[in-house]
Amino acid sequence: PYYGEKLASMLTLPGSHLQTTTTGSSALIGFTSDLGSQRRVLLINSDDNRKAMITPTWFRRGTDIRIAMYSASSAATPSPITQTTVRSDQPVSAPAQSIVVLSGSPR
Repeated sequence: PYYGEKLASMLTLPGSHLQTTTTGSSALIGFTSDLGSQRRVLLINSDDNRKAMITPTWFRRGTDIRIAMYSASSAATPSPITQTTVRSDQPVSAPAQSIVVLSGSPR
């Protein structure tokens, strides 16, 4: 629960606007938060066995998006929350039983 709360706390800041978002998958729950020039998207993959591939259409094309992720497969590692950066036109994988936070410039 701690890591889920830590990632959820990355979603909003005082004054941000939080709303649900469509993901195209019943196993993938999504929320977006906008504040100024930043958008954050939190995705929860509740599927026990399958990863979800996401096209991050919430962000301006060709820009960098930051990814923070926690999954059942990273739970036993020394740093269970992994962080990477990818281009917004690249698909993002949400492993089975994971929470993913994407951050970048909104479309």
